[in-house]
Amino acid sequence: NDTSDDNNGDIKLQDNKFDSDRKRKLMFSLRSFVTVLALSVHGIFESMAIGLQLQVRDVWKLFLAVTLHDATIHFCVGMDMFNGGVKKAHIMIYFTILGLITPGGVTIGILVTEGAGGGENATQTLIVGLLQGLSGGTLLYIAFYEVLDREKLAKAGMTGLIGCALLIFGFSAMAALEAAGGH
Repeated sequence: NDTSDDNNGDIKLQDNKFDSDRKRKLMFSLRSFVTVLALSVHGIFESMAIGLQLQVRDVWKLFLAVTLHDATIHFCVGMDMFNGGVKKAHIMIYFTILGLITPGGVTIGILVTEGAGGGENATQTLIVGLLQGLSGGTLLYIAFYEVLDREKLAKAGMTGLIGCALLIFGFSAMAALEAAGGH
C-alpha cells in the first residue's frame, strides 16, 4: 500500500507540473499575442506618420528611423517568442501580420494627407499631432509592458530602477537627436 500511495503522489506531482507548464505556455502565448497586437497598433500609427509627411526628405528620414526601430524591436520580440516556446507557425503568422501593417499605415497616412488638403494647414497639423501622440502612447505601453518586465530585468541582472534609468536615457538620446536634426 505504501508503494501505491507513493506512485499516486508521483502521478499527482507530475499532473500538477504538467498543468503548471501548460498554464505557463498559455499565458506566454497570450502575452505574445497582446504584444503583437500592441506592436500592430503602434505600427499603424507609426507608419501613418510616414504617409503624413509632405517633404520627400522627411519621408526618407522617417522611413529609415522606423525601419531601424522596427527591425530591432521585432528581432527582440521574435527571439523572446522563439525562446519562450511559441510555435514557429504562430511566430510566422505574427510577423507576417506585422509586415503587412506598415504598408497599410503608410497608405492610410497618404490618404489622410490628401483628404486634409495636402498642405501645411491647421487640420493637417492637428491630425499629425494626434497620430504621433497615439504612436508614442503605444510605444510607451510596449516599453513599460515588455522592456521593464521584472523577470527579464532579473535575468539580465538589473533592478527595475536601473532598467527605468536606461529607458529614460534611451528616450532622452532619441529626443536629443530629434532636437538636433531640426525636424
